[in-house]
Amino acid sequence: MADSTNMPWLETHLGDLENAVKAVNRYRWDLEVGQKNGMWRVTAGHKEKRVIYQSSSKEAVDAFIYGMGLAAVTIPSEVLDRLAKRGGGPIP
Repeated sequence: MADSTNMPWLETHLGDLENAVKAVNRYRWDLEVGQKNGMWRVTAGHKEKRVIYQSSSKEAVDAFIYGMGLAAVTIPSEVLDRLAKRGGGPIP
């Protein structure tokens, strides 16, 4: 069965996974996506990388990143700017 997924907000607001990571990283999350021991992992942090999400499914990791990216581009910029001024992401 062919995939018939249609996600217009992703196309109009982000474009691709790389842009989603960039959108989130504007707020100092320092996200990285990688694979270790057969698991896909999303890590965040400035000084020390910590796993914030992992799955055996690359598609699940992509969905997680896209969700964060959509939040970063759709939440009013003044709200996110205030967060950035307070120190950005949750991990020092």
